Amino acid sequence: MSKKLLDARQIILINDIKPLFKPISFNIVAGQHYQLVGMNGSGKSSLLNAIHSSIYDHGHIDYSISKKRIGYLPHSLSVYQQLTLLEQIELFKHLTKVPDYFDWCFETLIQKHLMNRTTLQMSQGERQRAALILVLCFSIELILLDEPYSHQDAEFKEKVMTVIKYLTKHNIAVIETVHKPYLNNDNVIKLESHL
Repeated sequence: MSKKLLDARQIILINDIKPLFKPISFNIVAGQHYQLVGMNGSGKSSLLNAIHSSIYDHGHIDYSISKKRIGYLPHSLSVYQQLTLLEQIELFKHLTKVPDYFDWCFETLIQKHLMNRTTLQMSQGERQRAALILVLCFSIELILLDEPYSHQDAEFKEKVMTVIKYLTKHNIAVIETVHKPYLNNDNVIKLESHL
């Protein structure tokens, strides 16, 4: 049986005085791909951030993994803008042992001409893929992706999907926010509006 990474019970996030969504409970298991679904403004990004930060208004999350083993790619990206992608990767390689899955993901997502560019010199889609590859410099068991296809054309959307499948085969759990789920219901976490 696969390892349970976290168990979220009756989580509620409050925006001002009103809950963003009805209380929600779910389990995350190693090597599984999950999609977090809800209408715009329903709290998908806020819930990803709550999982990453352990800050929520009500309920409880039990973690079976170290918080250091959770990768997080928020919708608004923050990376070192003054360094090239190559310089950032080299910096991270000094800080950590790059995992086995990194090279394959790098080859799939990053075009060679991007290596000597800063993120300011990249398109939004290139910047999004660069930020993803920087998260993958670290050994993780769970990665949280906030709309990972939002700035990708059809070719690179397919490549990001391929990387997600590859990560799950390496026993990494993936939670991504999407508008239209394509996974089976067991792997869809649906936020329902709190009326």
